[in-house]
Amino acid sequence: MPRPCSRTSCRPIVFVDLETAGSDATVDRITEIDVVEASTAGIERWSVLVDPGVPVPPFIERLTGIDDAMLRGQPTFESLAPALPEGTLKTLPSTPGVYLFHGDDAMPLYVGKSINLRQRVASHFSGDHRLAKDLSISQAIRRIECRETVGELGALLLEAKLVKACSRRIIGC
Repeated sequence: MPRPCSRTSCRPIVFVDLETAGSDATVDRITEIDVVEASTAGIERWSVLVDPGVPVPPFIERLTGIDDAMLRGQPTFESLAPALPEGTLKTLPSTPGVYLFHGDDAMPLYVGKSINLRQRVASHFSGDHRLAKDLSISQAIRRIECRETVGELGALLLEAKLVKACSRRIIGC
């Protein structure tokens, strides 16, 4: 039977609501982010309008009440989204290899391969995350490790070896 929570033992619950410039959240751009946190300390709310960089269709304007004029001059999602520390991309090689995204512990969050490590790692931080998994990974990254290989085949083999070694812990495998 679950124990009732005391004033100090309950973890907060966070609700996130996203409005988009269309009906498909995996394709359409974000126009508003609302976050509500409920905890024993009370309820906190954070909300921001976001410039999607595209016009809001009339049916979405009627549905949400959010129009282009309200979004003009607001921050872009890219400016609010997680980003790599300044200069990190410049230090990454533009050669074939494997990249590992690490969180707070030693086990990788994600292992990937590419024929151009710098370009591929940068694509993870474009701010246009098609899948919730991509956004989740980008927010958890604390360190990036690259291992250069001799060609695409070397990257493919090393990636397979690392994924097997880390198997069930890696997001997306």
